Amino acid sequence: MADGVSGIGNQCALSHESLIRQLYQAVLRRAPTSNDIDHYSAILHSHAADQGVQKIATVLGNSTEFKMSRSNELLRFAIGNPRLRTLVETVPVLVRAGVPADAVPDFDVLPVEHPNWKRQLAFIPSEARALDLATKSWLQATLADGRLTLRGDGAPETFVLKNNRYQLDTEALAADRLADEATRQAWAVRREHDGIHYRAPRDLEVAPTRLKRVMLVGACMTGNWSAMFEHLEPGCVCERVLFNNTQILPARPTAPLAEYEFQMVVLPFRAIVPEHSWFRLRYEDDAAYDTLFAECCARIALFLPQALHWNIEHGLLSFVGNFLTPQQSAMGRLLPRNSLKNPVHFVERLNDFLVEQLANFTNCYLLDLDQISATFGRKFIQDDAFWVSTHGSTLSDFDYRFDRQRLEPVDSLIGLFTNRVEDFIFAVWQEMKSMLRTVRQADQVKLVVMDLDDTLWRGVLAESEEISPYAIEGWPLGVAEALLDLRRRGVLLAIVSKNEESTIRRLWNRVFSGRLQLDDFAFVSINWRPKADNIRDVIRQANLLATSVVFVDDNPVERAAVLAGVPGIRVIGQNQHYLKRILLWSAETQVAPISHESANRTEMIQRQVKREAVRGAMTRADFLGSLQLKVETFAIDTVRDPAFERAIELLNKTNQFNTTGRRWSRDELARAMAAGLRLLAFSVRDVHVEYGLVGLVLHERSRIEQVVMSCRVFGLEVEAAVIAQLVATLRGGANRKTIKAVLIPTAANAPCRTLYADAGFVAQGEVWVLPPSRTPATPAHVEMQTRRATLQTVA
Repeated sequence: MADGVSGIGNQCALSHESLIRQLYQAVLRRAPTSNDIDHYSAILHSHAADQGVQKIATVLGNSTEFKMSRSNELLRFAIGNPRLRTLVETVPVLVRAGVPADAVPDFDVLPVEHPNWKRQLAFIPSEARALDLATKSWLQATLADGRLTLRGDGAPETFVLKNNRYQLDTEALAADRLADEATRQAWAVRREHDGIHYRAPRDLEVAPTRLKRVMLVGACMTGNWSAMFEHLEPGCVCERVLFNNTQILPARPTAPLAEYEFQMVVLPFRAIVPEHSWFRLRYEDDAAYDTLFAECCARIALFLPQALHWNIEHGLLSFVGNFLTPQQSAMGRLLPRNSLKNPVHFVERLNDFLVEQLANFTNCYLLDLDQISATFGRKFIQDDAFWVSTHGSTLSDFDYRFDRQRLEPVDSLIGLFTNRVEDFIFAVWQEMKSMLRTVRQADQVKLVVMDLDDTLWRGVLAESEEISPYAIEGWPLGVAEALLDLRRRGVLLAIVSKNEESTIRRLWNRVFSGRLQLDDFAFVSINWRPKADNIRDVIRQANLLATSVVFVDDNPVERAAVLAGVPGIRVIGQNQHYLKRILLWSAETQVAPISHESANRTEMIQRQVKREAVRGAMTRADFLGSLQLKVETFAIDTVRDPAFERAIELLNKTNQFNTTGRRWSRDELARAMAAGLRLLAFSVRDVHVEYGLVGLVLHERSRIEQVVMSCRVFGLEVEAAVIAQLVATLRGGANRKTIKAVLIPTAANAPCRTLYADAGFVAQGEVWVLPPSRTPATPAHVEMQTRRATLQTVA
């Protein structure tokens, strides 16, 4: 090996770089001699503290040839130098970690101290990574200004050099964790809004709905849906009844009907439109298509009452699925679109007929499976591109086993095409839960309070010299449209903004050009007061609870302040792209159906505010006398009465004037009415406002079970007049019958707790008793009328 070390005799005159290169070549290309080893040892002895010489030891420590000769001399020497020994012992670890044995890079061994462990790391600057000498490696490592940052599969960790050790920087770790948590939350929100809850946002949900038992009535399409529903809703029993053709359902299901939250009904499309009826039609035979459509409609009219047997007989809440519309016309793109010869139009017309038929049933609603499929992508869900159009089902591989002996085997259908059937089925479940929450009016929103800048338009309007054409283009117009839809539903709107009111009023119409008007808002509070104070004032004027109010603001500080200052309120507004969907598609902002009172709620509130302004200038007696108050009472005898929906709405929305706080489902109330419960409704009007149906008394024989009344007529003594009339009716003129009434205090019903005491009743526990000797008086300013006509309901 003389050639390999020819210049080493005068090693002190050589640079370390040259020395390392020569030794590196000598060790890797030929086995060193004893003289070479002695020479290397001498260099190590004389330069033990020098970094360059320590790298020589590293190279030699990784040399198999060297280890086979006199490596023990080096190792014995390294024992006396801990740093050198660490470097030598690290090389085999690097090699085991994948570093090529003939290309060991420059590295350093760093002592790292962590609250949970103390380890040594081999830091490789050229590869920007670090290797834990005990267990693992990090994907990325940086060392600069005495700070070591390690990044692996989890959150990055930063270490600071202290006392010759790299110690965990807890402040940086906390900051990283906050950033990581923010990222995690952002992704969680995105998954929530872009997944199976896309059509049914849960942002306004306060008390989650837990289901115990549901029923599924359908044919092959829903074969495995029960198991999937139960997987999605742990603890819920989902029973399935196979329904085909003209099948007759049992008189009752397996469990008591009261245990079922609802039933899902899906008519068998293949029985409605048998393929033999469609396949042989001649394209030019228009009459044949008309005849087939009439026959299919007749089958729907025949099958539907049979599938809805439990709804008809027992009032079971029912969601009826429609048919999946084919992806495109089987006859071709250039042929007439709105023709019964086009399968797409044919199914659309069948769905229209199904909706018409559902109007004949109570407590029964359309479950729009077709729209859910369209939302998530028909190509990912429906089977009509691969099998007969009339199958009308979802993608599956049920027949793949019959094709495995083909000359050229192919993958299964699921293997060839992207499948989102599971998402579709889960979305159907969420849709039904959302519909159930709307029917029950769970966590219902009655008032939406809007901020303005960067919430209803882009930017700060008062700071703009000119109104940008993009101030409302895009998502702001979507939010404005959503607000108007909410107003049509009967949800009240309010503005609470920190601004100069005169400026906003001057610029408003220049921004919206009449699309959205300030008069669309029942309350407008534009000033520099704290928003929580303004919102409390609005809630008080609206006679609402904070739990029925949603505040929308882009500013997280304002949202936090309102949350703290108005307990129970819900706040949203972080992401403007979610606002319209949350406001319109959430179960909590929807109603079924829209009553006359709901449709005109904003105007009634505005007139009510004017009425209150008049009150301030008069004595209470003069004010009440000036109203010319008229109260009309009438009975609601059946669930088919148009006023029944408004009655359910009042029972389930009213908190403050609700003598028991009880909520009723439609089927519960229907069963109670069949068992003898009577519903007395009353509407109110005065010279300022026609309030519509505002109250309800539930009674049986001579016992008043529950009284509910809208907050819009608080303080007008309407309730006293109604109780006086009802007592007279129940006594039938004999004036000797004892009348009883139930009053159960709740957290919210303080306004009605004196109702019976003021009418002369005496408390006996939860029951109040009106002795035969006492007769309630009708307030002089109230004119009582009795009628039987029912109120109109907006479809």
